[in-house]
Amino acid sequence: MHGTPRLVGDVMTRTVVALGRTATFKDIVKAMRQWKVSALPVVEEENRVVGVVSEADLLRKEEYRDGDHDRRARLERLSDLVKAGAVTAEELMTAPAVTVGAGATLGQAARTMARSGVKRLPVVSDDGALLGIVSRSDLLKVFLRDDEDIAEEVRDEIVAHLFPAPPEPASPEPASPEPASPEPASPEPAPPESAPPEPASPASAPPKRRGPESREPVRVEVHDGVVRLTGRIPDTSLVPVVTRLVRGVEGVVDVECALAGPPRRPDLDPDLPADDAAHGMRGAGSLS
Repeated sequence: MHGTPRLVGDVMTRTVVALGRTATFKDIVKAMRQWKVSALPVVEEENRVVGVVSEADLLRKEEYRDGDHDRRARLERLSDLVKAGAVTAEELMTAPAVTVGAGATLGQAARTMARSGVKRLPVVSDDGALLGIVSRSDLLKVFLRDDEDIAEEVRDEIVAHLFPAPPEPASPEPASPEPASPEPASPEPAPPESAPPEPASPASAPPKRRGPESREPVRVEVHDGVVRLTGRIPDTSLVPVVTRLVRGVEGVVDVECALAGPPRRPDLDPDLPADDAAHGMRGAGSLS
């Protein structure tokens, strides 16, 4: 549905492997290898997430295996040393777990991943129960959206609201014909009527003036997720607004905005500075 952002619950993986607090080191390694994942959530009663064990947590054991660290380095990284000696999920896990709700937007999930430096997030309910897992690759699915689908949303949800088409002038209704009065019966045929007058030539009609509302329609083109906007708009101060709104449409990779203001006419536009008009006149005179 246009205008409705996709949520984490729309893209998350619902089949999730989770660990109990007592899961052993080797069991954790086997589970990661079997399911081809780099981290696993740790749950307790009622499936509530209490932590996450990642490959980085497991590698502490290998990192400190040879003991080639001075005393100062060991004191500075005491928590890493503790994990190096851990053998269960409860001892290895990072807690509390960084999680995200199923109702969060994809942008919110991406920012949470970036701030926390993680690749996967457990998705939880309001009471902390595990619902699924969302990964970086899940968040990137939005960029598989069809170009025409993106263009349609930009036209319908943004352009149509910011730059509505001017109303068409109402055409005059034709006058209803008056009822014909009865003619007296006559045995003689009626004389031929004179030829109807020639219709007025189009040149005699007053020229149609282009008012300030006249403008080219805003055209929307999308190629490989890049949206290009062209045309004329009455107020160029809206260019940053439309650019920001289009950039927020899901699946948009970039925005190229080539919107221009209405054409300037020095003889008809009182807002045009007098210096500009004078400069144009001086330029013309210098050619003589």
